[in-house]
Amino acid sequence: MFGSAMLETLLGVVFVFLLVSLLCTSIREALETLLRTRAAFLERGIRELLADPSGDGLAGQIYAHPLVQGLFSGTYTARTRSGSPGALDRGGNLPSYIPGRTFVAALVDIAARTGDPEAQTGRRGVRIDMARLREGIAALDDARVRRALMLLLDEADGDLDRARRAIEAWFDASMERVSGWYKRSSQRLLFGIGLAVAVAMNVDALAIARHLYTHDAQRALVVAQAERVQAAGTVAGTPAAGTLDTLQLPIGWSEATRAQSGADWPIGILATAFAAMLGAPFWFDLLGRIMVVRSTLKPGGAGAPRASTAAPAAVDAAAVPTDPGMPTPAPTAISHAHATAGEVDACDVDLALDPTPDEDLPPARGGVAAVAEGAR
Repeated sequence: MFGSAMLETLLGVVFVFLLVSLLCTSIREALETLLRTRAAFLERGIRELLADPSGDGLAGQIYAHPLVQGLFSGTYTARTRSGSPGALDRGGNLPSYIPGRTFVAALVDIAARTGDPEAQTGRRGVRIDMARLREGIAALDDARVRRALMLLLDEADGDLDRARRAIEAWFDASMERVSGWYKRSSQRLLFGIGLAVAVAMNVDALAIARHLYTHDAQRALVVAQAERVQAAGTVAGTPAAGTLDTLQLPIGWSEATRAQSGADWPIGILATAFAAMLGAPFWFDLLGRIMVVRSTLKPGGAGAPRASTAAPAAVDAAAVPTDPGMPTPAPTAISHAHATAGEVDACDVDLALDPTPDEDLPPARGGVAAVAEGAR
């Protein structure tokens, strides 16, 4: 049946992909902690949004603003690298996240204090209103940024709070684009990490699938491990590398695995690398779906054939609920020859033990009798 060997082999391969993805994700997060790449992507996105490729214009003022500078230690150093950030770029001491409200407050404050040195140093306060904000935005250097912000102010129709919300939405939309950069960059990096892990640990997806399909004991072990992880409802705390070692699969470099490596070895390695690129959440979700399908196909589940030769079970007459108005039925006798064979029909029942005459039966309640009486 498809639900035994084939489906469990697929389940086992998906579980291995899940563990490899967990291992690669851990390596990716370790690199992120070391390099702070998210901060580099954020800084690049803000510089592009504010048309400040060198980082010494409006973007530099945003990072130098007290509201934003309080999110990181040290001072802002402009990045000189042009183009999109890379997967291994360093973010240095810059923050990995700037709230939209903080960005808007800093931008509005900078625009409102433009052209007033006393206000820029904080020696004098500034009344921020739409007129003051328009003057500051008109003094910005880049025409594209001026036009975008003026459009948002025009749509606010004189409402300063509405203008703030519009600028925040503009910033958030730009950050969604930056998130797309980071996601695509992370996927490429995960593929590289997955390829390195697959080669270093010899995680050949095709060899693993063949091994699981032909070795019942190892397949049962992998399925049991997968069931425990799926029943927990989370992959948090699952030691990926340690679990891979306990599955007794052809993983790692040994004489046996070298002998099993054939011409299709690169295909299996590339399949593992692509699996790592998809990420652990994808494989955990797929694992749960396969578990649901497998539970419906297991022997004894829905659709399983019924045994036709089982002996009839004894029934306790006292346990059968009866109508108080009806007499207790007398026990029936069943032919021994047919009972042992498990084949019983109406001809085997002896009804001559103590039949009840028709006149002794109680009157019918409801049904046709009740309708007939009501019609009289």
